[in-house]
Amino acid sequence: MKKRLIALMAAAVIVVASFATGCGGSGSNGGSSKAAGSSAAGSAAASSAAASSSVASSAAGLSEEAKAVVGSWASESLKDYIYTFNEDGTGDYAMGTSKKELTFKVADGKLEILFKGDTAPFKTPVKVEGNKLIIKDSFDKDVVYIKK
Repeated sequence: MKKRLIALMAAAVIVVASFATGCGGSGSNGGSSKAAGSSAAGSAAASSAAASSSVASSAAGLSEEAKAVVGSWASESLKDYIYTFNEDGTGDYAMGTSKKELTFKVADGKLEILFKGDTAPFKTPVKVEGNKLIIKDSFDKDVVYIKK
């Protein structure tokens, strides 16, 4: 009876861990791990490490595409929403009085942002046209940011 209770409790922990790691972080477009069983936590950790490594590797040297986004960009419609992309591949996203740290890279016309604390990067098409940075939101609508 005691072994059965322990097995049920272990299964409950695995289910909860699977659910928690499968929900991903805020601002991500998919990429969450769907692994089941005891490998769910390991898969999420590996996925997080790969995502961090992938995005953070841009700090070693930015591509020409990434250099085009370096600077601060204020939302055309919400002036207090500002992306800042630094030359070292780091940055932040300010939303009014709160800020979220990030790392980024740009390749093949796609901007990849990993917000601190998230396990999967946010990926979006990106264009720089003069003083405008244009990305897509999760509804595939253009969002325009103006260079500050």
